[in-house]
Amino acid sequence: MAALNHGLKDAIVQYIEQNLSSYNLSITSIQKRFNISRSHLYRLFEPENGISGFIKDKRLNLALRDLTGQPNRSVTAKELAYQYGFESAGAFNRQFRERFGMSAKEMIHEGHLAPMNVGSDFDLHNHIRTRVLTAAQAINNTPHYQ
Repeated sequence: MAALNHGLKDAIVQYIEQNLSSYNLSITSIQKRFNISRSHLYRLFEPENGISGFIKDKRLNLALRDLTGQPNRSVTAKELAYQYGFESAGAFNRQFRERFGMSAKEMIHEGHLAPMNVGSDFDLHNHIRTRVLTAAQAINNTPHYQ
């Protein structure tokens, strides 16, 4: 049974990745496509904060990867929201800020984004935390003059 669930989950993940930009990607569409119950779908993705969280994280990671891969690109939240299947620019902005600590626009305008190799498993919080800790260590090791 576990092997069947693993194969099913892999197929669902592949389907999700192929349809991330579609507004039609939903719990219901996945249920219909794979003929599974809502509760079974939720159980399969429980380790990933549920199926909705999994889809949202994938979409946000793609948006971040797009932003970091093209730092000089002029893009609006509305364009990103449309491109990555979010309900609206407001929903995208809210979720992006919640996940990464600032809006996409703030990231671009404050210069936090430099070209970097960002995979789908990129963790911006960890990246920023590492840079802050490195800067703090440098400050603490620098002689302070009065």
